[in-house]
Amino acid sequence: MRHLIQTLGIAFILFGCQTVQPTPTDRLTERHADLEARLDALDMSDPNLRFSEVERALRVDGFDETDFKRLADLDNSNAQVLYGRQFRFKDDSKSQLYYERACEAGNMFGCRAMGFSLNTSLNQDEMFFKGDYEASRPYFEKACEAGNALSCRALGNLYHYGRGVEKDIEKARMLYAKSCDIGNYFGCNDLGVLYMDGRGVTKDLKRAETLFQYACPGAGLACANLQIVERRMKRAGH
Repeated sequence: MRHLIQTLGIAFILFGCQTVQPTPTDRLTERHADLEARLDALDMSDPNLRFSEVERALRVDGFDETDFKRLADLDNSNAQVLYGRQFRFKDDSKSQLYYERACEAGNMFGCRAMGFSLNTSLNQDEMFFKGDYEASRPYFEKACEAGNALSCRALGNLYHYGRGVEKDIEKARMLYAKSCDIGNYFGCNDLGVLYMDGRGVTKDLKRAETLFQYACPGAGLACANLQIVERRMKRAGH
């Protein structure tokens, strides 16, 4: 009887250990749970959401790369984007490892970051910047199709300047327009430049002015372009 009780007791302990294994979330400290909640609360549909600004705000509140890594290794895709940023222009292959994981998980900012990393990676041996534009394009396409406005703008840049693709101003215009229609400041600025200079479209200073006015609060370059187009309109008697 005693052996039976001992056997049942051991089985209960073993079974209990198997059924109450803590989940990754259970293992988070209060600090990391707070960080996870803040990352999960990000408005991923915001056309002007920038992870550089997210990171800056988190660092002001005392979070750092060790915190980002903790959540990144637990498959939080936003943390993977943030942690990947820590290696930009230092170890781009490591950045891309985390960006790729985020992108595969369906995080379009991860896809966008992967595209930009391929666009402007640093050759550590010879210390120069190189751009694999052809490799970056599928990532921008994937994210743009999913409605990531910054990726549409980046894809537009490839077609505008013929980087990794045949130069196509009309396609660039369509992509800038898509980015701008979603609400991205930079897409609106780039579209405004086309109308200001008459590149691939009929020159329309008034339309350019409207686009720059919208973009100015979020893109400093648009403010400078707004001054240029206003001077041109004044000379033209508008």
